[in-house]
Amino acid sequence: MKRIISCMLATVMILSLMVSVLSFSASAFNPADYGEFSLWSDKTVYEVGDPIWVKGFVENNSTDPKKPAWIGLIVRDHSEWGGLRYVYPKDIVNDQPLDLAAGGKGGNHNLAPYQSLPAGEYTIVLVPDDLPLAGDPARKVHILKSIDIEIVEKKAEPAKAPIDATYDITDPKSGMAAGKVTVTLPADHGATGVQAFWGNADGKLEDYTGLAVQKVSATATSVKFNMVKNTFIPPNATHLLVYSVNGANELSEDCVSIELPEGCGYQFPEGKPLIEFQALSDIHVSTAIREQHYKSMLQDVLKNSPDSIGIFVAGDVVDSGPRDDWWEKLWELYDEVEGLPHMYIGIGNHEFSGYREYEPAVTQFLKYLRVTDDMEKPTDVPYYDTWINDYHFIVLGNAVYEPGVRATIGEDQYEWLEKKLGEATDDRPIFLFMHQGMKNTVSGTAESERWWGINDDEKLRELLKEYPNVFFFTGHTHSDMNSANSMYGGGKNAAMFNTGSVGDLWTPSTDTSFEGSQGLYVQVYGDKVLVRGRDFVTGQWVAAAQFVVNERYSVKADTAALDAEIAAVEALNANDYTAATWVALAEALKAAKDVQNSYVQADIDAALAALTAAKEALEPVQTNNNNNDDGNDGTDQPDEGCNSLLSASAIALIATFGIATVLTYKKRED
Repeated sequence: MKRIISCMLATVMILSLMVSVLSFSASAFNPADYGEFSLWSDKTVYEVGDPIWVKGFVENNSTDPKKPAWIGLIVRDHSEWGGLRYVYPKDIVNDQPLDLAAGGKGGNHNLAPYQSLPAGEYTIVLVPDDLPLAGDPARKVHILKSIDIEIVEKKAEPAKAPIDATYDITDPKSGMAAGKVTVTLPADHGATGVQAFWGNADGKLEDYTGLAVQKVSATATSVKFNMVKNTFIPPNATHLLVYSVNGANELSEDCVSIELPEGCGYQFPEGKPLIEFQALSDIHVSTAIREQHYKSMLQDVLKNSPDSIGIFVAGDVVDSGPRDDWWEKLWELYDEVEGLPHMYIGIGNHEFSGYREYEPAVTQFLKYLRVTDDMEKPTDVPYYDTWINDYHFIVLGNAVYEPGVRATIGEDQYEWLEKKLGEATDDRPIFLFMHQGMKNTVSGTAESERWWGINDDEKLRELLKEYPNVFFFTGHTHSDMNSANSMYGGGKNAAMFNTGSVGDLWTPSTDTSFEGSQGLYVQVYGDKVLVRGRDFVTGQWVAAAQFVVNERYSVKADTAALDAEIAAVEALNANDYTAATWVALAEALKAAKDVQNSYVQADIDAALAALTAAKEALEPVQTNNNNNDDGNDGTDQPDEGCNSLLSASAIALIATFGIATVLTYKKRED
């Protein structure tokens, strides 16, 4: 019986294997099944940005309009499929070729989003309507015909350097860059633009990128542009260097050097910031190049912001919500870098990508949201808040399912936000984050640019008018920080900032994507906030995004105790105390009054401590009842005057130099 059963099992296994082989053979790819087919391209070597003209034909193609044959562009190595561009032969009219470079963009390769593909080796492929075989582990498509091509760097003649340039600074003593630059070019300049750099006698400043390229026509001999409002001149800049730029984005060999007025560089506040953190977005964990940008950002934060209290990411942390492997990679790469602050993530449209309903997307987001011990993790909504070092951080999210690029705040979240903003008891900054920005605010949100993203932003606009101390950080647009309006608002209104993108960047003016990685470092001081753009690829500060927001929430430290102590000291009579100790008290009193209006709590606390110590060290004038003329009873005594003088000197030093830099705020007077 056992032998019979064994034979039966063996027979079943053999039959199953035969069925599997026959099934595979039946679905095996055979080009002959498609009849005649052809593929043509206008050439095999192209320059970056050139059109790639192609034609193709498949005789026995599917009649199903959802399964047409297509012509694609892939990287030369076929072993890892990654479609970059595609067009359909069915769209060919009157035998006119199609521009493959301007075709649809595939989403399976890190180069796919870029408008102009970089130099490299590629292959044009003709693909029939069938899908990859289910048993094909490499997920290769079936290629009927292919043409290898090469894309090379665009050749351009060097542009001639400017003849002259002037820089009219609005307020040279402010340290701010606001002003107008006028550049004069030769008639045959051959330039497509001009670019300025902060520099010194030795050349460009290494820590800063160039300013934005300003376009110029072939016939123009001058160009004028305004420096970015609210940005500063680097402290060590002594010159502004202006170059011409050619069509290949190459700088002219020479430049015009404008000497800056002496002392016009911005002077950073003394001491460390009260708090500092990073405001980022659009990591898009997925491809190798995006993951490399993410790792570069983490290392940059570790090196340049060791005291950071948090990394805040305003959405699109992964490229598709359902991909657990991408979520796991996000935290795996983060955990590999020891010493980083906590990373607070928000939800973006790509966290909804791949879902057809709201709840599964939010559940997946909350599954991978990490919270700190003093935070309450949300249970069914993708928005939350936290307090860090007495500063309020609020992360908003989409309240409804949106299959596209927009978001909706919704009534419940709006009421929650209104309540959270109302928790403020003073005028210190409140930091607000959301993936999408409001229409016609920061770069990339102009209605014509299509990437504005909050459907119901009217109530939010009105609410933020009540809170000019709000700093609102948004992503989504991937806008290069050299674009216009990387900062919007300020003054009597909330200040809004474009966070760039960690994954890759986009230029709104030309509607082109390119490899790059940017984010913001935020440094909070007593009477100002610095919001500083950072390039994570070059390791430089983005020169056009070094923003200073001055005295927008000018609030003093708590001086009640110091005021009371000053009043108590002023009520004392100098004649009741020794001269030496009174001198020390007078110096401590002067130091206390000097910092009475300080924004820095540590100044107040140090002055109070020194004044109290000087008051307690006062020595009353004593009546001398000793008959000895010298007041000495015959024993060796320390010189009382010397001791008093030393004590007074020590107290004076405390009063003068015991200053630190920690800030608290007075109650807002509404």
